[in-house]
Amino acid sequence: MLASKTGATFAGFTTAFVLTLSLFALWGMGQQLSGILLPQVSGPLHLQGFELTLSQNIQSIIYTLCAIPAAIYATRLGYKAGILFGLGSILLGCFTIYPAVALHSHSYFFIAVTTMLLGWVFLDVAANPLAASLGPDDTFVWRLNLAQAVYPVGTIAAIVSEKWLLGTHVILGAKITLSAAHPYILLGAAVLLIAYLFEEKRFPPVAVERKSGGEGAALRTLLSDRSILFAMAAQAVGIVILITNGGIGGRYLVTAFHADDPGPLGNVFFWAALVFAAGRISGCALMRFVSPSRLLAIFAFAGFACSLIAAAGWTTISAFAVLANQFFASIMWPTILGLTILGRGPQTKLATALVCMGGAIGANVYIVMTTAWPSLPTRAGMLIPALCFAAVFGFAYVRRRWDAKAAAGVPEPQST
Repeated sequence: MLASKTGATFAGFTTAFVLTLSLFALWGMGQQLSGILLPQVSGPLHLQGFELTLSQNIQSIIYTLCAIPAAIYATRLGYKAGILFGLGSILLGCFTIYPAVALHSHSYFFIAVTTMLLGWVFLDVAANPLAASLGPDDTFVWRLNLAQAVYPVGTIAAIVSEKWLLGTHVILGAKITLSAAHPYILLGAAVLLIAYLFEEKRFPPVAVERKSGGEGAALRTLLSDRSILFAMAAQAVGIVILITNGGIGGRYLVTAFHADDPGPLGNVFFWAALVFAAGRISGCALMRFVSPSRLLAIFAFAGFACSLIAAAGWTTISAFAVLANQFFASIMWPTILGLTILGRGPQTKLATALVCMGGAIGANVYIVMTTAWPSLPTRAGMLIPALCFAAVFGFAYVRRRWDAKAAAGVPEPQST
């Protein structure tokens, strides 16, 4: 591990940290907007066959292909440059939606979506470790959880705006109007403002540290590191939990609560987002008193129990267990990532990219699984997060053992 940094090193950079946190709210809103609007846009564009499949799976494809290049860019030019590149890509993608809608063009549509997703990849690889690095090492994982706790704020804001986004002024029957591009124009304006402030504000040296060359050797070293491979697997099953909660779990909630979605408060996904946000906030609070690996193990065990209750099908009780799944799944992504990249030094960006790729692999596994078994029963489907929570518990348990050995001066296993 690297020597712990003192808090004095980062004194006077509160505004820089707050600006970094704002990226996560922007991120949550942008991702939710894509989930709400892109399916609405793709229908009138008559995407079929390969084009439809590509539009549905493009996020995991872009993450798999572009995470390592994004890490190399951030390594050579610094976190700040990586974030600005990501914001620029999102900005360009947002404004390309307009000509795609105006011309009903498949090509412009895929250019816009791909460009935006490329920006989210760069933000993922650069913003996560930067937020965690803006302070002492002993609160590294906690800061990453704090940053990710801002993400659901953007998600909830987008869900609250859903009726406006999907009103008749956006889509009239099967005919798409130019108003469908308006939310992206507003998002692009917000991105432009944040990019300007990000460039103008002074950041600590860690945000602009550069390292040239050696990425190949560093990547080989990381890929031979058992802790990295274990974290990639844990992040993969963690993403499977989140997608299952949103898909199979969402259907479970709609059926159990007879939700007809009359507005945000009648939308079960709104309440699921609130529970998810509460989980991340609670996780941040508890992490001040409980070690991250221990808290991850506790949440994983609780999520495993809730998944079994949901699979049992005890009507309302099981539905609330599905909601509880959101709470206990909330800290997985930032905690697994933080525990893995802490103390990686110059390899931090590449390690972040690999763990993010693990999440993309999980998304691809879920796609293959649901394609092979499209009629998977809802109750039986809740056994999937149960198995995945058990795997995350195993990761947390092993991490605790490694952390204990590290505290005693025994290094982590570094090779397979």
